[in-house]
Amino acid sequence: MANYKTTTTHSWGSRLGNAVKGIFIGIILFVAGFPVLWMNEGRAVRQTRALKEGESNVVSVSADTVEAANEGTLIHASAQAETADELVLPVLGIRANAIALFAETEIYQWVEHSSSKTKKKLGGSEEEETTYTYEKEWVRQPVDSNSFEDPEARTANKNVGAISESLRDKAVFADNVRFGAFRLTSDIIKRIGEQKPYAFSADTVLPAELGKGATVDGSTVYIPYGAATEGGAAGSSAAPQIGDLRVTVSMILPHEISLVAVQKGDSFVPYVAKNGNTLLLVQDGLRSAQEMFASAKRANTLITWLLRLLGFLLMFIGVKMFFAPLVVLADVVPFLGKIGNIGTSLVAGVVAGVCAVVTIAVAWIAYRPVLGVLLLAVAVALIVLFMKKAAAAKAGAAA
Repeated sequence: MANYKTTTTHSWGSRLGNAVKGIFIGIILFVAGFPVLWMNEGRAVRQTRALKEGESNVVSVSADTVEAANEGTLIHASAQAETADELVLPVLGIRANAIALFAETEIYQWVEHSSSKTKKKLGGSEEEETTYTYEKEWVRQPVDSNSFEDPEARTANKNVGAISESLRDKAVFADNVRFGAFRLTSDIIKRIGEQKPYAFSADTVLPAELGKGATVDGSTVYIPYGAATEGGAAGSSAAPQIGDLRVTVSMILPHEISLVAVQKGDSFVPYVAKNGNTLLLVQDGLRSAQEMFASAKRANTLITWLLRLLGFLLMFIGVKMFFAPLVVLADVVPFLGKIGNIGTSLVAGVVAGVCAVVTIAVAWIAYRPVLGVLLLAVAVALIVLFMKKAAAAKAGAAA
């Protein structure tokens, strides 16, 4: 299918109007950055304290026996997670002794992609050229080609309906999983990993409901939609056709896991820290308590920094949108618009950076005072440095 291009011209007046409207959205984004940063610091501190408390209280035990003396105690143990349950995916004719079975369904469709480039013109108008490309891809949901930009491509997927309910994604978990002398709760079972491809046997006979053309390739079942085509049969990995389905099956087999949880009878419940945070750590393989808590701390740190970045970006984008009308005004002469864009980006970066640091510092004063005061001092130093540089630049310009 050939590429399709469209060219749209946005007048200077319409651009300015949209930029002015965007001011209100920018204010909302900027303001939203403050609670994101504040709540994130509180979350991070609470989780850090809960992990520290849990690490100081955890007791490593053997899972071979249920010791009544450990009732209500935060314990760490490693053992084989195993089950006698037989899980079934009837639509694919699968029965397997496993902790979990997963079926992921995809459909072969035409998919639209687009890329745009803009060119600013003297007078402030902007010309946007968009190129639409069309590729055949395996996707999770049917694609509505009626929305394609190219009129000739809008019938590409027209004959393909919805995926039948019986072939939609499935996740089946064992009800009874043992952990030494203990039994695991459904919450813990769903946290167990080490997902592996399901191996269909060479003499697998697929259910007749899938159709005569259904074939197996490794851990995947191909289900044809159309007729055979030159170069291979529809439904094969060699020559899939629009509307064909493929269902990839994976499973979790019994294996060793490690967990940190509170012993309750012959099972487990999450640990509730003094600050109300809960802990329930599950990892694949044999892991010491120290390793598991170290991993949980790293995860907490990663989440903290990602949310800090989110808060900063909300503030940065908000300030950029607030000053966007100035950039559009300067775009009457494209060269001046570029300078204005760079300038507003720098201002937005400084404003967002200072506001983010101050917000985090104030939050730290509330949650961890010593570090908070130090961070606030850094923020003040940044503000003073920025003001001095601005004053120096102004003095240089005057000279």
